[in-house]
Amino acid sequence: MTVRVSPFLATLDAVPIYRSTWLDPVGRQVKLNHNESAQDAPARLKSIALERLAAAPWHRYPDPHASALRSALARALGVTIESIVLGNGGNELIGRLFQSLRRDATILICTPGYYIYGRAAATQGLATIEIPLQPSSDGATPFDIDADAVLERARTCACPVLCLAQPNNPTAALLSEESISRILKGFIGLSGLVVIDEAYVDYSGVSHLETIAERRDVVIMRTLSKAFGLAGVRLGALLAHPETAATIEKLALPYALGLPAQIIGEAALACAEEVRTLAQDTVRERDRLAAALGAVLGAIPEAKVHPSATNFLLVDFGPAAAQVRTSLQADAITVRDLATVPRLESCLRISVGRRDENDRLVAAVRAALR
Repeated sequence: MTVRVSPFLATLDAVPIYRSTWLDPVGRQVKLNHNESAQDAPARLKSIALERLAAAPWHRYPDPHASALRSALARALGVTIESIVLGNGGNELIGRLFQSLRRDATILICTPGYYIYGRAAATQGLATIEIPLQPSSDGATPFDIDADAVLERARTCACPVLCLAQPNNPTAALLSEESISRILKGFIGLSGLVVIDEAYVDYSGVSHLETIAERRDVVIMRTLSKAFGLAGVRLGALLAHPETAATIEKLALPYALGLPAQIIGEAALACAEEVRTLAQDTVRERDRLAAALGAVLGAIPEAKVHPSATNFLLVDFGPAAAQVRTSLQADAITVRDLATVPRLESCLRISVGRRDENDRLVAAVRAALR
């Protein structure tokens, strides 16, 4: 069928309509494909939020500046309220950030990396350059950042914008802190920006948040979708020097963040200790799952469970990838299939689920390899 584009619409031939393998995990279905928290938000968080939401006036517009939530977040993170831009999840904020860039900006993406960077760049008509990740100096991971290559390409761009996820998605491991420090120093004097996505900071404990107090060319991304168990709420934060944040904030439409998200976000910050406990539980379960899968894959030389500092695992099943995919599908276990991602063709990205879900996954993998 021929699709005709109305003459008043922008041409977005390079941008496909977003389609996802969303599913409602009912019955025996196990959903381990979107890096969600294995546990729902804490009961106390829900109780606080529901009580406040019931008492709030729904017929009034919400605070357009989300002042109470921003103040609470500023206290929790030790930053100024002027450094915080809130949005409907991290992806929406990435889009808003790219919209604020100069038209001659070039997005530098280290691959394999988070696919949203390329998609958001395409929607804004921004040029992109892919820079392959390289093996780490200690040999622990084949997917570490190449600081020399990044800086070399950045210096050829009028406005380089480097996007990093720390830890990285979908490779799960931390990028070299030494290399990131070199890159941050190397960007001084360039008319560019370094964006560090810290969506998994609650599992890794590694952050560059302190850089935004002095650096106008650094942006930190955070989300409540992961460790806080609030993926369904859609609440993210962009953290930057106040001057940078003010420019990005100009692109927010009035009342962009609804009343439920503001109230639930405040409740989440009030329950930070419970969230910290859930994150620690997830890390322990992640390590247990990694060890169990490693034991099952021990007889396959090409197979590997990659190191993880997140709430998911990148597992290379080598020549057994096809039969493992078939086995998981037959057992109603959904994971992220990376068959179309260069260098990850035999890999699956597996979110850490509940203990019983993870045991079913391991059993299905074991059955596939018999």
